[in-house]
Amino acid sequence: MENHDKFNQMDPERPRRNKRRDPNRTLFDDVLSQVPDLNVFLIQHGQELRRFPINRPKKEATLFCWGNWTSRNFPQFGRKEQHFIAVGALIDGLYRAIRPSVVAKDVPICFVSTVKGKTWWGSGMDERRRGYEALAKFTRQFIDETSLSVNVALTIDRDQYGVNDAESERKWFLERLGNSIQFTEPSLLFGDQNFSDHGRQTPRYVKERYASYFLSDRAELTLGMTSSVLWESFGRGNKVLAVNLTDNEIYDFPIPGIWSMRQPSYQAFVERMQRLLTMPQVDWLDMTREARFDLIAYREDAPPHQLINQHLRKILIDSR
Repeated sequence: MENHDKFNQMDPERPRRNKRRDPNRTLFDDVLSQVPDLNVFLIQHGQELRRFPINRPKKEATLFCWGNWTSRNFPQFGRKEQHFIAVGALIDGLYRAIRPSVVAKDVPICFVSTVKGKTWWGSGMDERRRGYEALAKFTRQFIDETSLSVNVALTIDRDQYGVNDAESERKWFLERLGNSIQFTEPSLLFGDQNFSDHGRQTPRYVKERYASYFLSDRAELTLGMTSSVLWESFGRGNKVLAVNLTDNEIYDFPIPGIWSMRQPSYQAFVERMQRLLTMPQVDWLDMTREARFDLIAYREDAPPHQLINQHLRKILIDSR
């Protein structure tokens, strides 16, 4: 059969080009090269943006970010946006709109999982995992001594990275924190009977994320190393303790305070846990007011999705 597809035929007269694609070039870069007058607006969805320096965009761009801390500090981490607008955390803002008006503090400790993929349950152990493993050991010793219960805010509630990885995440915590721990239950917030993404590959990411938010709202204290969920919980006024058991400052909580520790001894960890667990909520809110808004600039009268909408509408009107 004759092949009429000239694009699939090699032209012997055409010089071959062996130009390798720039591995740092993205689809985003391709779009900008084709549409040079495009207005660029990006939305911050995670705190790890600070740990991954980028070389784009090279033109006028705006990042809708979580708070003024981001505006001041992200440029030093390699961010290239020209403008930063603090609006709060988008997914967190949507959660606030649907959570119950009153959330009972019926969980002593919420432990935020950052366990994901074979780098966590495999044999290799990088710096971040070593720090997190040490925190798990501290936590196990503390709950054994105090008989306090721990609920784990899971990273995933389904098979996301491979077969049985949802089960592997649960197993990781059961081996380290004991069989008495419990895990996030999306049904507690959404009211779905027998709801679980456990063992699924079809994502229900928002419900998974919201289940972690709801658990941290129910907890007297949210404990973790470094994660977006921990930052956002702090922004909602929950007591948190971020513990960095490495010597790398990149895993510190961004704003220093009673809510943050680096390489504490076990005894110092215990003293801080007990102090926070017994601290009246009103004292916590008073102590953290400025830091909370600096990190997550949420406003009840103008939540993130509304502020983003307002800014984009103004740009569209002004460009007519």
